[in-house]
Amino acid sequence: MREFPYSSTLSRVEYKLTKAGIELYPMFMSMMQFGDRWLETSKSGPLQLIHESCNCVSKPIVTCSCCEQRFSARDVSYVDGPGAGRIPAEAPRRSRRTADDFMRGRPSSVSRTLEVIGDRWSFLILREAFYGHTRFDQVHSELGIATNILTDRLARLVDHGVFRKEMYQDAPERYEYLLTPMGADLHGPLLMIMAWGDRWRSQGRPPMLLRHDACEKIFTPVVVCNRCGEAISAFSMKYRMRYNPEKFGGRKSSRAVPGRI
Repeated sequence: MREFPYSSTLSRVEYKLTKAGIELYPMFMSMMQFGDRWLETSKSGPLQLIHESCNCVSKPIVTCSCCEQRFSARDVSYVDGPGAGRIPAEAPRRSRRTADDFMRGRPSSVSRTLEVIGDRWSFLILREAFYGHTRFDQVHSELGIATNILTDRLARLVDHGVFRKEMYQDAPERYEYLLTPMGADLHGPLLMIMAWGDRWRSQGRPPMLLRHDACEKIFTPVVVCNRCGEAISAFSMKYRMRYNPEKFGGRKSSRAVPGRI
């Protein structure tokens, strides 16, 4: 964000999204769809999205930038990029927050998703699972994480339904942590986070490239409308609320408004 003064007499500023901030929108849309599918307790998510370009109710999906097809984690290979190399993981400085901390005022599928992957260690552990590192010792070796923290985060991810714990050795007992269908569905949101970081935080040297095995090309994940296939943006989406904002301290409204998440 950038600060812009809006009062000539008082020291007051408003905060507007930069281009980098605006380009976070597709990433949040992928997290919203995950939250609606797996974490929403009602039959439908709190918001209904309308894509203005095709004027259809939209459920955005993640696709390959080259062949424009959907993909799963099994369809993607990882190739070292120009910025490849190991950087020691630093301990996070902030404590975890729950979804309730982010849902004051309105329900949010994005917040529910962030409760699962918003903690840095949980995010990195999940990333390792997509690389095929599913055993405690493997993850510990790759991340250099303290064993007590790793134990805690793995237990939380199992409780959330992201991993299932399966014994692979009984003397002594050893377990691996395998992705559930819910966990595998986080692949799209994680790749969107990665793509944003590569574009805005890697100084043009992404550490890893993605290869879509189906079309055999290096690609970038793109969030598109599931109805017309057009890439979405914050300026092309509207939403309708499916909840009563009065229950959350807001005012009742039935009109469609620009794409808030």
